[in-house]
Amino acid sequence: MVFMMKVKKVVSLGRRLFVELPSDWTERKEILPGDTVYVVEKNDEVRIIPLPLQRKK
Repeated sequence: MVFMMKVKKVVSLGRRLFVELPSDWTERKEILPGDTVYVVEKNDEVRIIPLPLQRKK
C-alpha cells in the first residue's frame, strides 16, 4: 500500500474551517464540486472516501 502525504493549510470561511483536497486525487477519483463524500473519523484521523458516481445527466 502506498501512502501519499501532503501538507495543506486550514482556511476559514465565516465560522467554518476548510481544507483543500489535492487536485490530482480529485481528478483520479473523478470528484467534482457538488459531489458527496464520506467523512470518517477514527481516533485522531479523518478519512475522506468518495461515493460511487451518482451524478444526474
